[in-house]
Amino acid sequence: FEQSCAIRMDIPVTMILPPAATSSLLQEIHKGSEGICHVQRALTQVDCTRARAYSEEDERIVKEFIGNNLGFDRVDQQVVAFMTAFIGRVVENDMKQGVSRRKSAASAVRPQGSHSSSWFAGCRYTVDLHGCDVQATPLDSEHDVDVVRVTSSVREV
Repeated sequence: FEQSCAIRMDIPVTMILPPAATSSLLQEIHKGSEGICHVQRALTQVDCTRARAYSEEDERIVKEFIGNNLGFDRVDQQVVAFMTAFIGRVVENDMKQGVSRRKSAASAVRPQGSHSSSWFAGCRYTVDLHGCDVQATPLDSEHDVDVVRVTSSVREV
């Protein structure tokens, strides 16, 4: 009901889910295309005609309001838009946190001074540090570079 009122009054809506639901969403996203497709399929299932209220009378009044004022399709489309924006924020925050963690981890293996690096998420990468090659290889099969094995060798310059 709150969603439909916000839509009718053109009030911006920001979706917020409990931490467990956000964590579950990120687990799906981290599965790659399979998980993303699962989230997309879930969004196609939004149907406010199936929503339930505390009481049958409240449910009847709310559904009558939606049917007479906005239409169920419009409410469904807006709820999907609100959820899509939420998902975008979750992914953006996860990306920022991941980049920050990786920068922190990378700075732990870098000596002071200039350096150049080539970073490819989920792949082996090499950092050239004043004639030293530092190889960081993900330790798990998911290619999570939060945890890496670092080996180094000196090459002649």
